[in-house]
Amino acid sequence: MKYDKKWVELLAEQLVIDVSDWMAGVHLVCVPEKEQSCAGADIHAVCACAKGDASITMQLQAEPRLFSGLAKRHMGKEPTEDEDIQEYAVEFMNVLCGRFVSALCTDMKIKICFSTPSYDASPKAEPPEKDGESSTLVFFSKEYGHVVFKWTVKML
Repeated sequence: MKYDKKWVELLAEQLVIDVSDWMAGVHLVCVPEKEQSCAGADIHAVCACAKGDASITMQLQAEPRLFSGLAKRHMGKEPTEDEDIQEYAVEFMNVLCGRFVSALCTDMKIKICFSTPSYDASPKAEPPEKDGESSTLVFFSKEYGHVVFKWTVKML
């Protein structure tokens, strides 16, 4: 059960770009973490975790307009209810994290159970888990601003 941080970061980068394009029609570009300029912006997050041979926590942060745009694309009209926006954001994270966890399980030959993601309209900055490998990738879209995907993997 070896954790190859560089491979996992490349995997996550490609998955975020592919799933964003496929599900939301959003074209993201990975940018250096230091270029993250969403500090002070209204940020919402979708969080998920997986447990088994490893503990994995994942979080996707973005401005609400990204999640609203995702719902609009799937509904074919502007969403009027927060629940619609949250439902599509959770489904997006479910697909993204499902592919991420599946690839990790296959590559690392581990077994993990994935939980349903949850929407958080006011996420708090939390320190990475102790004894885990943490990573953060920052993406940018001209239309939707910055998107941040964070995760921590702790082998058990």
